[in-house]
Amino acid sequence: MTQKPQKKDPKRVAQKAAKKAAKLNPANIIASKRRGSGAPLSVGYQDKSATFTDMKTISVKEARFLHDYVLLITFTNGVVRNVDFSNFLHAPSTPSYLKAYSDEANFKNFKVENGNVVWGRDWDLIFPIPELYSGKICIPSK
Repeated sequence: MTQKPQKKDPKRVAQKAAKKAAKLNPANIIASKRRGSGAPLSVGYQDKSATFTDMKTISVKEARFLHDYVLLITFTNGVVRNVDFSNFLHAPSTPSYLKAYSDEANFKNFKVENGNVVWGRDWDLIFPIPELYSGKICIPSK
């Protein structure tokens, strides 16, 4: 008796290919976003398996300025995110002392310290790892 080959779910195949491509070359996704193709803002893949407990062990390994107020952040578990800080920096509810970082020259002056992205000598601006990991920076409420 011969078995029929199982049909592969095209959606699942496409998802696997997208994950693999994002891991191998996130610059392609960034470039397609710049051309306005509607690619997702988050680079890499959404790691739905990361729990709050995992977040205690995940930290920022590397961060690189891309353009405007967008950083490419690599985490210690290998996940890479394209994080846009512009909504936070330009929100009316952002505290005035942080508005200095809405100047691109000041924004570019970040560093990775103790597993986080920080700005200022005394860590004037710092974001929770779960926010960075999600790729969505919360806008402060008044």
